Amino acid sequence: TEKHDLLNKLNDVLKEKSLMKIIELSENTKNIQKELEWINKITNDDKKSYYMAKHLQREQKLDDAKIEFEKLVLTNDYKDFGALGLGDYYYSKKEFLKAKEYYESVLALDNSAYKDKALYQTANIEKDTGLTKEAIRNYTKLYVLYPTSEYALESKIRSAEGYETLNNFKDAI
Repeated sequence: TEKHDLLNKLNDVLKEKSLMKIIELSENTKNIQKELEWINKITNDDKKSYYMAKHLQREQKLDDAKIEFEKLVLTNDYKDFGALGLGDYYYSKKEFLKAKEYYESVLALDNSAYKDKALYQTANIEKDTGLTKEAIRNYTKLYVLYPTSEYALESKIRSAEGYETLNNFKDAI
């Protein structure tokens, strides 16, 4: 029966991996109901919260997504995704101090695929709250550290705009 238990565990792992792949593929379709059915079959709570948060974000159900993000910040595997999601949530509500706190928590992590966006949003908050020099520094830091980021070009432009705001035209170019 030890062999049987091992086969069952392996089977469960394979089912879970298959579910993840199906959900990732269904994210590109418009069949939201089917995607939700697949998400609800996930047995790992952290993974379920991760996919549910992504689903709710796409559906623009931000208050519901926030609940999932709050669960995810308490995990090891999805802490950065949860913090970024909460940062985005509070940013959209114009609660900049709270948003910045979450973005900075992503930046403080050793590893995260979301550091470029967290840095970009931190700079945007600084720009929006009149901290132009700090915003310029973070926009510049972004395009230097993450030159291939989807935010790099926009950061260069916003950095130059910041220098213009400060009437520092030499640095703007």
